[in-house]
Amino acid sequence: MKSWFQEAEEDVWPYSNFVKNEIPNSKLIPKNRVNFNIRGNHYWLVVIVNDQYQMVYVRFIGIHPEFEKIDSTKN
Repeated sequence: MKSWFQEAEEDVWPYSNFVKNEIPNSKLIPKNRVNFNIRGNHYWLVVIVNDQYQMVYVRFIGIHPEFEKIDSTKN
């Protein structure tokens, strides 16, 4: 998580599709959200990329079984 946070803090992601170019193992999902596989599918991170303000909001951090229970496209 520390390395992801450092990379996100240093990079400029003008839109959610740009993240896919920067971090190939990320997955784009609806509503400007991006899933990140952390530590080989052990942990998942879901963020919302706000294109207008170039901000990233953490929506979910958890282990894979917890991730399977959420709808990452909802609030």
